[in-house]
Amino acid sequence: KRQLVAQIDNLEARNKMVEVARSSSELVISDSQVARTSELIDEIKSRLSAEEKILDAEILPMDRIPVEADGDENDIVADVAAYFNQKSTESLATSSR
Repeated sequence: KRQLVAQIDNLEARNKMVEVARSSSELVISDSQVARTSELIDEIKSRLSAEEKILDAEILPMDRIPVEADGDENDIVADVAAYFNQKSTESLATSSR
């Protein structure tokens, strides 16, 4: 009787080994499936990147020209007059020689 129980236990263990081997062989993933998954991930990344760029462009105001903040507020007329006065002074100095 003990021998029969041992044989039954042995057969049950072998059956479990066969089931494990069968289930692991069903989980074989082909290289083509992995490659396709990688392609899909790359496509999703590029679509998300494009959407982010579009949203960033929509957020930025495009109707205004950026100007400098309150910094040097020089009088342009004074700057031009000073420039030409300097030039005329230099030309007088060179013509006097």
